[in-house]
Amino acid sequence: MSKLKKIFVVFYFVIAFICIVMLVCFNPITAFATEHGTCLEETDEEENGIVTYGVFTSISLRIDCGNSKVWATAKNDFTLFPSKVYVSIMLYSSYTFTEDYREMTLESSNAIGDLNIGKSITTESPTGGETKYWLARIRYKIDNGSWKEKTVGSILINAAGELT
Repeated sequence: MSKLKKIFVVFYFVIAFICIVMLVCFNPITAFATEHGTCLEETDEEENGIVTYGVFTSISLRIDCGNSKVWATAKNDFTLFPSKVYVSIMLYSSYTFTEDYREMTLESSNAIGDLNIGKSITTESPTGGETKYWLARIRYKIDNGSWKEKTVGSILINAAGELT
C-alpha cells in the first residue's frame, strides 16, 4: 500500500472516530424520578444537555425517595476533555402542584466547585411526615461558560417517602 493510501485510511478512521464521539455526546440530558428502582423519565427537549466550550459534558439529574426521605442527585455522566464543572443542586417542596421552583420551599441544597466525570453530588431532606410535591433543580457551569439549569419533578411523595 502506498504512503498516500495509508494516510487516507488513517484520516478516514480519525473522522469516523470523531463522528462516533459526537453522536455519543449529543444525547439529551435525562432526568429521572425514582422510588426503589421504578423510573419516571423526563427528557429536556429544548436543550440537548451538552455545553461546548472546547469540551463536551453531560450531566444527569434524578430524584429518589424512600424511608421518609427525598434526595436529588446530579451526576457528571461524561466529559470529553478535562474541564471545571461547577454544580449547585437544590431540592424544593410544595403542598400544591407547581412546576415553578420559585413557588416552592427550598428544603436542601449542596454545591461543588468541580464535579469530575463519573462523580455525583446529592442533597436530601426528610419528608417531615407530610405528603408534598418535590422538585429537583441544578445550576451548572462548564469552565467560564454561562450558567445553565435543569429541573425534574414535580412528583408527589407521601409521608413515608413513596411515590403516590
